[in-house]
Amino acid sequence: MKLRWIDLGVTDYRLADAIWEFHRIFPSNDEVTIITLRRDKVVLDRSGLIVDYDDVFYMDKIPEDVKIGQPLLNPGRASGWVWNGLNTLAIFVGGPLGKYHYKKVYSSCMKVYRSRGIKCYLNNNDLIFLDKNNNPKKFASMIGQSWDNEHGIFTIPISYEMNFDLMNEVFRFDTNKFSKKEGFNNKLESILGGLYQINSNLDIQQDTRDIVLEYAKSEGFEMYKDSLKDYEWSRILNLMENLYTDEWLYNRIHPELGEIKVKRVKYCEDCGISKES
Repeated sequence: MKLRWIDLGVTDYRLADAIWEFHRIFPSNDEVTIITLRRDKVVLDRSGLIVDYDDVFYMDKIPEDVKIGQPLLNPGRASGWVWNGLNTLAIFVGGPLGKYHYKKVYSSCMKVYRSRGIKCYLNNNDLIFLDKNNNPKKFASMIGQSWDNEHGIFTIPISYEMNFDLMNEVFRFDTNKFSKKEGFNNKLESILGGLYQINSNLDIQQDTRDIVLEYAKSEGFEMYKDSLKDYEWSRILNLMENLYTDEWLYNRIHPELGEIKVKRVKYCEDCGISKES
């Protein structure tokens, strides 16, 4: 099978949420597509439609240059948020993939990072590194979606650097599921980390290339590097313009799919996730 690699480098912050829908727009039965990018602004993505922003953020404390985003994920999924900093590598993979295919990409990531002297391992959907004191810190997490039995897409945001001063200021800990995490002490740096903490000399672009090449090799894919076609750009740009409007962010009216129906929920402080009201 062929592997189409599109590397967008540092790009408009809005593009990632549109790219999330790439394989809904352009599904393929005969090749896998991997798209890599970094955003030019910090974006706090809400990763579940049924979670209210006020359950996760102190909205009045978010600086103007930090954006709120909302990818189209499973409408009924109770989840939280995804930190996308300036030094977050986003890897999108889609095509005729199995449910647990993300673990194969994780294996390629771990092989590359271990070759850089980083002790890391897989824990459920997360990648964990051990810091200099041997404390575990999450630096990547898989977010996935399948829309039929043959096609799927997932993304893996990999953090190289985190702004903990900002994060500790804007995230709510009284209603956030992080308060239930083992080892959490009301500071996100107690459970999260960026790879620069271990190796400040990492080259994100080189890491990106090595991860893609290792993934292609391990799966026996015939990899070729490509760019977005004009017709793909046209659809994606339209989504970019409309996925950061109040209609979508607050009213859940998608620019192409219309209103996304979800059940109204309230936050459950005992379990740390949203539940039906």
